[in-house]
Amino acid sequence: MHDGKLTRGQLQAWVLNRYYYQSRIPIKDAIILSRSDDPGFRRAWRKRVLDHDGDQDPEGGIERWLRLARALGLPRERVVACKEVLPGVRYAVDAYIDLVKNRPLLEAVASSLTELFSRDLITLRLDALHRHYPWLSGGLDYFEARVDQAPADAEFAFQFVAEHAHTRAEQEKAVEALREKCEILWAQLDSIYYSYVQPGWPPPGAFHPDGNPGGEPMTLENTSRPRLAAGCRWMGDGESRMVVFPEGALRLQDTARAVLERCDGSRTFEQIVEELATAYNAADPLKIRQDAVTFLERLQQKRLVDF
Repeated sequence: MHDGKLTRGQLQAWVLNRYYYQSRIPIKDAIILSRSDDPGFRRAWRKRVLDHDGDQDPEGGIERWLRLARALGLPRERVVACKEVLPGVRYAVDAYIDLVKNRPLLEAVASSLTELFSRDLITLRLDALHRHYPWLSGGLDYFEARVDQAPADAEFAFQFVAEHAHTRAEQEKAVEALREKCEILWAQLDSIYYSYVQPGWPPPGAFHPDGNPGGEPMTLENTSRPRLAAGCRWMGDGESRMVVFPEGALRLQDTARAVLERCDGSRTFEQIVEELATAYNAADPLKIRQDAVTFLERLQQKRLVDF
C-alpha cells in the first residue's frame, strides 16, 4: 500500500476487513474502563471510547473509517454487516477482546502500547495514500485525527504501565502483552495478504474484490490501468502461454493474449488501444476499442482483471 502497488479491490478488502478491528476498539476500551476502580483512570480512558464512537456529535473514528470505505466505493451497509470479514481477521480481533477481558488490568493497558509507534506510521501512510491514491483524498480524515489522538493515548498508557509494573515479573508480563498485541495485528495482515495479494485466495463467503461492491463491473475508462487480479499469473511462452488463477487456467488466442499481456498496470487503457492499433495496422481503431472493452470487462467480472 505504501508503495502504491495495491489495486482498488485490494484496498477495498483491507478497509472492509480492518473495519471489524475498528468497530471493536471502543468495545475493547469499554472493557478496560470497566475493570478499573480508579475514577481518574476511567475518566481518562473514556476519551478513547468517545474518540471512536463520537460524543454529542457522532463524528468519531468509526464514522470516519466508513467515510474511507465510501471513498473506495463500499456501501456502508456492506461494511457494517461484517459478513465478509476473513475468518483469520475475525479470530485475531476476537483474541484481542479476550486478552483485555481476561488478563490483569496492567496487561490489558500494556497491550494498547502499539500506539507508541502510531505517529510515524500514520504520517507515512497519509503521505503514501495522498501520493499514490489521490482519489481517496476525501476519505483520509480518520488517519489525520489519529496523528494527534494516538500519541496522547500512548503517553497516558505508558505512564500507567510504568507506575504500576513494580516488579520484574509484572514488567515482563506487560512486555508480553504488548508482544501478543503485535502478533494479533500481524495475524490480521497475514490473513489479508494471503487472501488478496499472494497467493490471492479469499475463502468462500469472504469479500471478493469485484470492482464494484454491488456486484456490477466497473466501467473501463481511457485512464484506467488494467492489470491481472491478485492470485493470477502468466505461465508458459508463445502460443502456449496461459493465465493461471486459483480456480483454473485460461489459454488465450492471439488478439486476446495481446490485449491481456499489455494489462500490467503500467499502461492506461487508451495506451493499450493505441499499441494494438499500431501492432495490427488497424483500419478501424474504434472496433479494437470496443472489442477490448468487452473482453476486459468480461474478465473483470470473472475477477481475473482489475482496473
